[in-house]
Amino acid sequence: SEVALVDDAKRRPTATSISKAISEGLGPLLQFRLKDDSAQHSGDAGALEMGLTSESHFRLDIASPKFRGLSPVKRQQLVFDVLKDVMPRIHAISLVTRTPEEI
Repeated sequence: SEVALVDDAKRRPTATSISKAISEGLGPLLQFRLKDDSAQHSGDAGALEMGLTSESHFRLDIASPKFRGLSPVKRQQLVFDVLKDVMPRIHAISLVTRTPEEI
């Protein structure tokens, strides 16, 4: 298990906000990985329409006991609720959500 939170608000404000929101809303985390795929989508028309020029595409792998008893859809809804204040700065997000027993 690996918990790799991002804490660099100056250079990576969106990734830092995601890390903080997930840690506070879904902790204690047993696993957390955040991958910023924004560079692979440079010039993405949808992101540009949103005014996003960096930090717009993310992949998250999260393991939390708060996912126990929830369907995959309910888990994703929980993550989106936790990220509601950050979502306006995100164009695309891919989620892998697991319980501690699933890691």
